Amino acid sequence: MAFRSLQASIDTYVQDKSWYLYVPVWFFGLYIFIKLLSFELGGELPFVISIGQSFNFILHEIAHLLTVFLPSILTASAGSASELVLGIALIIGAFAGRTYFASLFCFLWFMLATQSIADYMADARAQNLSLVSFGGGDPIHDWNFIFGRLGLLEQADLIAGVFRGVGVSTGLLGLIFTAWLIYRMAIAKTTPVMSSDEAKLLHEEALVKGIRAAPPEHFKNVNGGNLYPIARTGPMADRSPLPTDKKK
Repeated sequence: MAFRSLQASIDTYVQDKSWYLYVPVWFFGLYIFIKLLSFELGGELPFVISIGQSFNFILHEIAHLLTVFLPSILTASAGSASELVLGIALIIGAFAGRTYFASLFCFLWFMLATQSIADYMADARAQNLSLVSFGGGDPIHDWNFIFGRLGLLEQADLIAGVFRGVGVSTGLLGLIFTAWLIYRMAIAKTTPVMSSDEAKLLHEEALVKGIRAAPPEHFKNVNGGNLYPIARTGPMADRSPLPTDKKK
């Protein structure tokens, strides 16, 4: 049911959109995706990515401050968790608000979060990254602390690789999904629409052949030209037979 509702919503969304206007935006998303593949925490970033990373960093530190009353391991993990939650919330928000093409950048934001977290995890043993603490005192390497408590320091690189893979897959999914949307927009723009005269003629031909037919305004041309009849009798009927209907 949910999938059918989503499909119907997308069918409506792609109507009357100029697909070619979305193509350069998609390629901009592809550019971000490629840059994120070589993301390095603490390294030089393109301006557009540095904006998102700066926001995530502030959110990361605020999450630590807001969870200081929790057990230390939860406080340490809250920073990275907040970045993931934001990315997921953006994707859900894009679909809930039916701004489907905008979801591309929500997928990429989630990818940015996973790439950043993966780099942080991979540094758990070496601790080469420069750390900052908004709360004062000596900064603590979150993932060195977390993995140390859980006895997972030796698996830090493996776990980081899993996170990085999830992020790349999510970004790729966003690119594929929005490329499909552009294709659907192009198809929708080229789908022929039945004129009133054509609908009337089709209706009259059906009556001549003795077929129970809906009035012309009920003939619809949808998704590639498939005509769907409307039931007028029997259990599927939504109203009583029309006076123009032929009787057997």
